Formats: sequence, structure tokens, C-alpha cells
Amino acid sequence: MAESQFDIQGFFDQVTRAVIQTQRQLDDESEKYSKDAAGKPFARPTTFQLPKLNANISFALSGSTQDGIKLLFYSKGSEATESQKQHINFEITAAPTPPELTAQLPSLALNLRFLSSKKERDDVRAVVERAGGATAETVKDNWKHILIIRNAMADFTLLGVFENGSIWSLAPDANGDPKLTRKAAMSAAHREILDPIVKRQVVLFPNG
Repeated sequence: MAESQFDIQGFFDQVTRAVIQTQRQLDDESEKYSKDAAGKPFARPTTFQLPKLNANISFALSGSTQDGIKLLFYSKGSEATESQKQHINFEITAAPTPPELTAQLPSLALNLRFLSSKKERDDVRAVVERAGGATAETVKDNWKHILIIRNAMADFTLLGVFENGSIWSLAPDANGDPKLTRKAAMSAAHREILDPIVKRQVVLFPNG
């Protein structure tokens, strides 16, 4: 039986950081896998996630000090009366995407994908220039912070991940000319979620 001082807040902080780091590694692997899958007819882009973490800590209280509570940790072979032993059970679960974001980001639906090549992005930028207008100028001025989603009908959704950015639809009008239409505001919460994707994009396409 080992007796030690235990910083329980520090413990939870370490567990939290470990889970976040693991999920970031899975995100990187998901990105690599999806890029590899793009050129293979029977492979589907996918996302790897850490859905849940369960933990159980058993300990006994032996007294308190100014620096914290002194805990006695029991190994599997140790004996302790049930009155001495305490337990902490906790679970970390991946939270679902907020409903308002799910409703506004069609990229969450099947058969939609982010455009991840410079040629595809350049082609869309040319269409934006053809659409013209103040909105098109805003999009062009913030191009590095624009994420592009293409759907099965070859229409596009543009996500402006910057201050006062918006979510726009880029699709032909009744005459077949490109039209850029604002669908919703890009909230701070949305920007926080999408910002890691933008940072990777800037690394991939430093010149736009």
C-alpha cells in the first residue's frame, strides 16, 4: 500500500490533455486517410474518433494537510475495509456537434466534401470572380480563410472562417450565371470549430 499526496485537479487536467492530444492525432490520421481514399474507387473518406473514456480510481482518506488531502492507493492485492475505500468513477465522452451547426453546415451530410486541392480552389475562385459584387470581393479578400464544400449537384457552400464571416451558397441562377448568396452568419463558436481546418489549409496553400 502506497501513501502519497495526490493533486486530483492536476490528474484530471492531465487526462483531459491526453484525450485532446489523442483526438488530434486521430484527426491528422483521418485527414491522411481521406486524402488517400479520394483516388480509390472503393475507398470512402472517413473520420476516426475517440468516442469515450471510462476510468475508476480507488483510494482511502488518511487525513488532510494544508496542501491537500493525503490519499492511500491500493494495489490489486492490497486489503482494505469497505469503510476506508473511496471511489471516483468518471467518463469522458465526445460531445455531438451542436444542433445549430449541424443545420448550417451541409458538410456534415453524406456525399459532400471539402475541396482540398489548389486547382479545385482556383476553379471556384474563378467562379466567384464571375459572380461579382461586394460579397464576391469580401470572399476574395479573405480567401485563405474560406473553406469550400461541394455537393453532389456540383454546387458549393463557402464558409467564411473570419471575423464577420458568413456561410454562402455559390450556385447558378435562373440564367445559368453564378450567384453568391448569403445563408447565415459565421458565429464565434462556428469559427472555433473550423479554425483548425483553416490553419491546415493555410499551410497547404500559403499563397491562397
